[in-house]
Amino acid sequence: MDASDDSRNQPAVSVEERNVRDPASPPERVDFYPVLFYVFAFAIAWTAWAPLLAHVRQVVTLPVPFPVALFVCQTLGAFAPLLSLCVIQRVRRQPDLAERVLKKIRFRNVPVRWFVLPAVTPVLIAIVTAVCTSLTSAGAPVPILNPDRVEELGWGLLAVIPITFFVAMIGSPFGEEPGWRGYLLDGFLALTAQLQS
Repeated sequence: MDASDDSRNQPAVSVEERNVRDPASPPERVDFYPVLFYVFAFAIAWTAWAPLLAHVRQVVTLPVPFPVALFVCQTLGAFAPLLSLCVIQRVRRQPDLAERVLKKIRFRNVPVRWFVLPAVTPVLIAIVTAVCTSLTSAGAPVPILNPDRVEELGWGLLAVIPITFFVAMIGSPFGEEPGWRGYLLDGFLALTAQLQS
């Protein structure tokens, strides 16, 4: 078996990984467009939130109930970084850009605690915030759930809470992080030092 056989058996390593692993060597050229990413990501996110702002300012009237519009626009806004990658992929003719970034997401061999911790942290923050508000407001009640929503939805909360929770869990990890960390951070790491990135 010669050296060429060994090289074929080695796992594929991206340009970004090679540059990070060997910072002493000159970085290889990376097709990296941070300005385009920022422009598209913020444009998509702000466009998603614009109808809600216009409705609150009474500029327009939404054709659907506000909670429904909030749910749709919030979800679309959360996926703005990932959608930005898709736009860059098309504009800059990089057909495998989004695929390369999404392949960095790994579930195997990840300890369970790293799934549980992000899931319970928002709930714990909400509870601690409510308790602190109560302590600093002369013993005001601690509403873990919004009383108005409890009265409005009743037992429907049993369906609404898991759905909202699930969307919140997939919105940021799958909509935002592939863009901010999988593309933008890795791109800067391939070009400059870690602290600067």
